[in-house]
Amino acid sequence: LVGDNKITITENGTQGVFFYESNLKVTGSGSLTIDVTGADTFGNSPFDVSNYNNRGADDSFILESGNITIKENTQDYAYCLMASEGMTVKGGSLTTDGGNCSIVCTKGDISILGGTVNCKNYAGDSGIWSFNGSIIISGNDTTVNVSSLEKDEYSFGLFVEHEIVPEGNVYISGGNVNISAGQIAIYADYEGDINISGGTVNACAENGTDEGLAVGMYATGSINITGGNVTASGVGNSNITGVGMYSDTNIAVSGGNITAQGVTQAISPAPNFTEYANPIITAAADFDGKDIQEYDEAAVDSYKYLSVAGKGYAISYDNGKINISSPENVNAYVVLAKYDDLGKLTDIEIKNIDISLGNNSIIPDHFTFDSGSIKIMLWDSFDSMNQLCEPEDIII
Repeated sequence: LVGDNKITITENGTQGVFFYESNLKVTGSGSLTIDVTGADTFGNSPFDVSNYNNRGADDSFILESGNITIKENTQDYAYCLMASEGMTVKGGSLTTDGGNCSIVCTKGDISILGGTVNCKNYAGDSGIWSFNGSIIISGNDTTVNVSSLEKDEYSFGLFVEHEIVPEGNVYISGGNVNISAGQIAIYADYEGDINISGGTVNACAENGTDEGLAVGMYATGSINITGGNVTASGVGNSNITGVGMYSDTNIAVSGGNITAQGVTQAISPAPNFTEYANPIITAAADFDGKDIQEYDEAAVDSYKYLSVAGKGYAISYDNGKINISSPENVNAYVVLAKYDDLGKLTDIEIKNIDISLGNNSIIPDHFTFDSGSIKIMLWDSFDSMNQLCEPEDIII
């Protein structure tokens, strides 16, 4: 792309850009605007890179740089951008405005690895939709914004399904991802999984009708969260079934910070936290998280708010070793103190160590666990002596 370019369509049934059995790569510092709001497309996509006759061509769309904007009437039953064999955004910006769906890939993955993707004002169906493949979002500087025009019981934000390929999942490992739709914000159908390992993800389903669902994240497979900052909410009136996170199989959380909110229920089923190092779990009976309850896995269906934060540290002793669990890489002090029966300090060892995220073990240099009352502490520094967790007390 060189300079500012615009294609304006006023004749009904006409497409803006059509590539047949092609592999399209967009580069440059310029821009392209395709505006078909002055015509009825009769279902044709304004930007189409497709293989209608299935001749085996490597049909794909790659955006490396430059800025593309596609404008379509909201009432048109058409996809703003469609590619048949895979779609990748590595940089630049891609904006769709209007249409029935924003971005669609009929077979292959939709990968957003950099740049900015904005999908807004689509009237129904989905913002980013992979028929037979996965949706992959990564990169620290990646931005994805999806917002439907209609907040009804039929609109999705990110949607994957796979009828003819082995799998179709959602993978998010980085970036700033904001999804807003009526029925489901992030949806993995046909036993698809939602996997989040990094980035900031906000998934909000807000059903403005009097019936149906509003689910922030819904996987017919599993939801797996190992990192990142994740918020999922399901909003609607009293007739709406609103859930923050829902899986037909299981939800596993082993890292990151999550908040799930639903007018009916925050999360279902109860998450598995067995691989999470010392999570701080906050449950509440109200949507805003003010009516705090003691978390009980068996009562998960009564919570409308659930948050999990990886801020906890833990220290313990086991067979000559000091075990430390940490939610981050940090430099800290391990303090071992021994007292006699009168409370007099008889031995002490202080070790300054670099602690890694997860589980760590150290062996004392000279301290022995032979008798007396022993206290094991974890300090943030020798000057402040602030304890990062509850000390471990041992009586021998």
